[in-house]
Amino acid sequence: MPGSRLIHLIDAAKSFPRVGASPHVVLLPGTISLPTDARLGVLAPRKAGKTTLLQLLAGALRPDRGAVTGEDTLSPAVNAAPLMHPGLSAVENLRFLARAYGFHADGLLTAAVSLAGADMLLDRPLKGQDGGTRRNFEAATTFVIPFGCYLVDEVSQIDPEVMARCFALAAHRGAGVIFSTSQPRFVMQHAEVAVTLRDGVLRSFADPREAVDEHEAGKQG
Repeated sequence: MPGSRLIHLIDAAKSFPRVGASPHVVLLPGTISLPTDARLGVLAPRKAGKTTLLQLLAGALRPDRGAVTGEDTLSPAVNAAPLMHPGLSAVENLRFLARAYGFHADGLLTAAVSLAGADMLLDRPLKGQDGGTRRNFEAATTFVIPFGCYLVDEVSQIDPEVMARCFALAAHRGAGVIFSTSQPRFVMQHAEVAVTLRDGVLRSFADPREAVDEHEAGKQG
């Protein structure tokens, strides 16, 4: 059942300094446990810190205080930072990732193309290709690699059909997905459980509809 695998934010806090102004607080000190074996939606306004939260969960950022700990293996946060080098082609990037994760490069490429579709020009540098196509391919490549839980920032920027195939693959493997969005409809569509992030506070909801209600009430307040 969801919740048997967890990642814990223990008295974790994160902020960023600003010149001539008080720090931008992303996460106030607090303790919360998030399931890594379910489909968890992170619902928050734009610039509330969704990307930072996912980078903390992925281990790409460290909290200013406290700790982020869990036993599951989490993916890099898709769409939060480039997974692939923009100056290299898709094939060259896949070869590098195959070596890093111990896969056969041709098999990884075939699986990623199958998941993402054939829009990517595989032998061209990524920086010269359409941004949406790149995001789809990076998402597909990440989901092809076995992780216990996948992280996706602003799920609305990934093609819905690609995202559906990625979610289905994760479910087939028994892997969780933690995705962020500023749009309640994606939480209602995809999430089994949800959290909201506003003014540095994470709130957890077993029913995604309650998270949407809290989010909408915060906008009105």
